[in-house]
Amino acid sequence: MTESTELQHRLDLFRDLDFEGFNKQDWDFFSSLHTDDVIVEINGDRTEGIHPHVEGARQLFAAMPETVITDHLIKFGDGEWTCTISRIENMGKPVSKLVTVARWRGDRVCEEYIYFA
Repeated sequence: MTESTELQHRLDLFRDLDFEGFNKQDWDFFSSLHTDDVIVEINGDRTEGIHPHVEGARQLFAAMPETVITDHLIKFGDGEWTCTISRIENMGKPVSKLVTVARWRGDRVCEEYIYFA
């Protein structure tokens, strides 16, 4: 796979992770696109391992059940890194932006930095 097709493949996987895994709360699928030892920072709060990451997502939906990622506005990457700027709705504001920087190990996210704007 060339670098550009590998990047597009990862961006496609990330689209599926957000729209199929996160939005539909399909935690098995969501987990399958992360490594078991994934490191995640959300606005500076860090978790290690897929189980705490899934639990954090579950808590978000418990507090704000209508949350949905509606679009990946900007997406790019280089090598093992991808970055998306997404539109996320129903989090207490009319529309928020979500920035996700992810490092990939093969077809799975192993490191993720998430910021709400």
